[in-house]
Order: sequence, then C-alpha cells, then structure tokens
Amino acid sequence: DRLGEMTEQESSGSREQIIKKFIIDNSHRALSLAELAEILHLSLSRTGHAVREELGMTFHEAVMCERMNRAANLLTAHYKLPLAEIAAIAGFRDTHYFIRCFTRHFGVPPRAYQKKTRE
Repeated sequence: DRLGEMTEQESSGSREQIIKKFIIDNSHRALSLAELAEILHLSLSRTGHAVREELGMTFHEAVMCERMNRAANLLTAHYKLPLAEIAAIAGFRDTHYFIRCFTRHFGVPPRAYQKKTRE
C-alpha cells in the first residue's frame, strides 16, 4: 500500500512539473491542450482534468497566468520596450488584446503597472 501511495505522489509531482515546464517553455506561442495531451500520453479530456488537479486552474488560465507574469517581468525590467514588443514576447499577437488582458489581470494598464513598480 505504502509503495503505491508513494508512486502516485511521485508521478503526480512529475506530471505537475511536466505541465508547468510545457506552459513556461511554450507560452510565447499559440499552444493547445492537445499538444500537452500528446506529451502526457493522455486523452484530451483527461489532460484538462490533470491540469486542473495539478495546478488548480484550467489550461487556458495557466497559460494566461504565465503570459501575464512574463509581461509583468518585462515591463519591470525593460522600461523603454514598446508595448507591442512586450505583448509579442509574452505570447500575444494583438497589442490591444494584451492590454485588455493585462488590465483585467492586474487591475491597471501595463504602463500604469510599470510606473507603479518603478516608484
């Protein structure tokens, strides 16, 4: 019994790491749950459940969270970088959509966030 529990915990932890690594490494581009399902060797449905179990959020939410963190870091570290470039690096093709998502996520537009973090 004990060995079975340990194996389940270990596999759960490694699955979490695989999911996180996939999202972090690929959030700069368009990615799909199907790609992750292929890596995990799970069905699409089971992959969606696995992401929620491991991360506590949906695949889309996890990708968006990573993109927002990446954008926030870029805004803090590179003050003069144009928003269009920050959006592209973070994985957004449309700057206006990026600004809307960023504002929804952080409660302030990107440049206001940047100004606030510099103070």
